[in-house]
Amino acid sequence: MSIEEYFSAIDVLFSSPIILAVDIKKEKRSSTIGIVYGCVTFINESNLSFMEYFEVEKTIQVKTYSYHYQDLNGQMLFRYDNAPHYPQLKTFPNHKHLKSDTIESDQPDIAQVMNEIQSIIINKRK
Repeated sequence: MSIEEYFSAIDVLFSSPIILAVDIKKEKRSSTIGIVYGCVTFINESNLSFMEYFEVEKTIQVKTYSYHYQDLNGQMLFRYDNAPHYPQLKTFPNHKHLKSDTIESDQPDIAQVMNEIQSIIINKRK
């Protein structure tokens, strides 16, 4: 997959009916390095701020990431990242922040994060 194809896949992902607004930046730093970051606002007025720094090898390899999801009042619901500050976790440096804890987590991709958010929004609407 090329950088341009990855950017297109992200555009498709962010064309979901549960999204109100998208403000993202996509930067091609070289023929093999890219970054995408921004904010997505959902129909319940929650939002996802995210950043991915990636390299194209045989596939897209996200090297650094943060997916911060919060409610309409700005309260964090969860955040995935790979900042190296929880070495005691088995999945180090990957982890997930919750409201009151930080737990082990494999590295998600943006599609998995979007699925998790969609589940939260749909379950709260029931």
